[in-house]
Amino acid sequence: MKKGYSKHQKPHHQAKRNKRRHVQKRRRRMSVRRILFVIVLLVVFLFVKNRNTFNQEPDSDVQYAKTPYEIAYANPYQLHHLRNDKNGRYIYEDNNFRSFFGVDVSVHQGSIDYETLKAQGVDFVMIRLGYRGYHHGNMVVDENFEENYRKARKANLPVGVYFFSQAVNEEEGVEEAKFVLDTLSNRALQLPIAMDLEYADEKDRVHELDRLKRSSVAKSFLDTIAKSKYHGMIYTSASWLETELDLDLLQDTCSVWVASYGYFFPSYDKMYSIWQYSNQGRIMGIDTIVDFNILIVPKNKTLETMFDRSV
Repeated sequence: MKKGYSKHQKPHHQAKRNKRRHVQKRRRRMSVRRILFVIVLLVVFLFVKNRNTFNQEPDSDVQYAKTPYEIAYANPYQLHHLRNDKNGRYIYEDNNFRSFFGVDVSVHQGSIDYETLKAQGVDFVMIRLGYRGYHHGNMVVDENFEENYRKARKANLPVGVYFFSQAVNEEEGVEEAKFVLDTLSNRALQLPIAMDLEYADEKDRVHELDRLKRSSVAKSFLDTIAKSKYHGMIYTSASWLETELDLDLLQDTCSVWVASYGYFFPSYDKMYSIWQYSNQGRIMGIDTIVDFNILIVPKNKTLETMFDRSV
């Protein structure tokens, strides 16, 4: 026979069951809070641990022999001044430096609306001028170079160019630089000419070059650019800058444009001017994904006067 209970009464075993459930829920909430607290502590620890990666000083007890490049090109940037704007793009500013946002483009981005890019906050553009084939070795002007240069300048955007190199010796390095200069035909650039150094595949022309030879080839390109009115630059990955190039050999001839993805700051801790921080950017004016970059400029200079040149 069922017992009757009023709506304000519950049987004793039901009350005990509800009490256990309440205690279990309370314990679960406390466990979640503890886990979240530990995660927050870990994040804070990692942030504090790495906040000086932009400007690390060696431990005073450790004997550390700096190379001339490291002495002359110590990284002055401080991590805690790096932040995201409302669009999620990186911005850097401290007492001495500020940053500008830019994209780098080639025929792979198709036809670009540069007026829209400018309205979206793009401050500068690096345009692929051309490339050397990584198997056949022929030099080719990028199909969209002329259009990109003309439209970017019409939108009054500062422009630099880059050339994908596959030079295997100093003669080819000079040849590539002269190809760039001939194609530019004395046109104005507000930003540098960058030599793009990277592997194309395991059978490309430059895959077997050693560090010294690769650096010597790069120097031949940059020395040729230095004799012109333009400023030279190396574009490559952070790992290449550390392992594939001798920057002591190149320090007087170029600036650095480093590609480093997936970090809150570049994994390269020496001096650079441009940081390419994403190869998956999306922005109105370009229908495809595009590389996002920040150019860090001393506050006593402008974007247009950042690099030594005669335009």
